[in-house]
Amino acid sequence: MSSKKVVLIGGGGHAASLVNAFGAEKLCGYVAPEASDIPLTWLGDDDAFLAADTDTPVHIAFAAGRNGNMETRRDIIRQYGNRKHATLIAETATVAPGSCIGEGCAVMLGAIVNGATLGRDCIVNTGAVVEHACRLGDNVFIGPNATLCGGVTVGNDCFIGAGATVINCVRICDGAVIGAGAVVTRDITSAGTYAGVPASRIK
Repeated sequence: MSSKKVVLIGGGGHAASLVNAFGAEKLCGYVAPEASDIPLTWLGDDDAFLAADTDTPVHIAFAAGRNGNMETRRDIIRQYGNRKHATLIAETATVAPGSCIGEGCAVMLGAIVNGATLGRDCIVNTGAVVEHACRLGDNVFIGPNATLCGGVTVGNDCFIGAGATVINCVRICDGAVIGAGAVVTRDITSAGTYAGVPASRIK
């Protein structure tokens, strides 16, 4: 984790989880349209913060919301594209030797990254497992207790829901949404929402 204190961009549930995982003492505030009950200093909205602060590292603490749409998160990442994005790895997470964690990622409590490569600004949420030789693009959300078996490739701006499983060597294209509890057994080649066992396109 960065030695400097970090500003969270976002004030919702994922931001609260980050405070729980990394401790308020390592964070110096949060940016959101309005104040919330997060136990950090509210620093105003994006425009106010960007006008007042030019160099404090940030972490994109906005997840994807209920529908798994990663486009809003991608737009926020771009808004802060010229800032240092802090990488946060929880003390109880396991990042094995040979893993590569991109700038701005969060590896949450109890998560395992076992020799995988993560792009920028990914979230590996609580208890999730990303196994050997997996490759994640930028802005990928891996939900709580999801499992990516060995050799999986996930494109940019993807959402893998809580408890989902992606079997060995499957490839998932940019912009795909995998619903909670789904089991992905074959390559996904077009963006959309997939659910069920085995996973099939529903939207």
